[in-house]
Amino acid sequence: MSTVSPLLSGSHFIELIALDTPLKCQFYTEMCKIELRSVRDLRRKIEGVLYERTAISKQPYKVIKKELNDLQTKKKFSEHLVFKDPYILDLPSNFSEKTLENASIDELCQFLQEIRDRFLFY
Repeated sequence: MSTVSPLLSGSHFIELIALDTPLKCQFYTEMCKIELRSVRDLRRKIEGVLYERTAISKQPYKVIKKELNDLQTKKKFSEHLVFKDPYILDLPSNFSEKTLENASIDELCQFLQEIRDRFLFY
């Protein structure tokens, strides 16, 4: 097993150590390693509760551990690591159709940015 040190900076480690569970720490560590995320990207993912929004967070502990280990050793993404639940649109109480459309497009763009390294569109 290779060390994480060359792939992550001290600033990455500071962000990761502050997480409240070892599974979250492993999730974000593996995502940073595979996707070569900057500290700024890591903070954005943590603040956006990426782990909690992925389907994997709702799985039993053993399933989460196995999928994170597969990600670490095989660089294999499962559907639980890719898809999120729920997708949250930040809308005012009195929103127009245009506001809904713009929020939907923003969420779609954010989703495509998150999966950019895992899929290729033709």
